[in-house]
Amino acid sequence: MNPSLRNSRGLVGGFQEADINDPRVQKAAKFATEQHLADHGRAVDLGVGPNDLHFEVVDCSQQVVAGMNYRLTIALMRNNECEERFHVMIYDRFGEYTVTQW
Repeated sequence: MNPSLRNSRGLVGGFQEADINDPRVQKAAKFATEQHLADHGRAVDLGVGPNDLHFEVVDCSQQVVAGMNYRLTIALMRNNECEERFHVMIYDRFGEYTVTQW
């Protein structure tokens, strides 16, 4: 590969590892989780208590486009146990989120 096509973090224009605690990642993950639950006919009952259903971002990479693509792995957790894990790609067009791939 031509070294000029790489930057210090990887392939220019490709997906790069992202901080799972970044507020933008968390916002995209919340949107994805709410969409996932609604699409599967489940109540969107996300909470903050240990017995409440909540999400955790397990893995995330991002790609700068005209906005940002996030490739996420999300775990749905309750009582410190994973009830479900899913993969999703979210397009963030300056605060407007769209699921582009499940």
